[in-house]
Amino acid sequence: MGVRRTLAALWTTLAEHRAEAINHLMWDKKAGLYFEYDFVHQRRSTYSILTTFYPLMDRLRPAGAGGARRLPLSRIRASGGLQTSTWQSGDHWAAPFG
Repeated sequence: MGVRRTLAALWTTLAEHRAEAINHLMWDKKAGLYFEYDFVHQRRSTYSILTTFYPLMDRLRPAGAGGARRLPLSRIRASGGLQTSTWQSGDHWAAPFG
């Protein structure tokens, strides 16, 4: 096997492992969404942020996982566009800012 094919196979394998880790740590079947993962406390967040939609757009959702068939942007939509988070902390990256 040539170097290019070997490297392609390596990167494909690494991408598959990354997708498995994302699905294991961040996918919430009940919500049908991905949530941030807090490595310090070893748990998922409970609020939506705009980046939780990235894995859905990349079609990483586990097969047979259920959940939304379309991106549920209504959770993030706000007057004037999309807010970065549904969490209201007063910080610049939290609701209602976009």
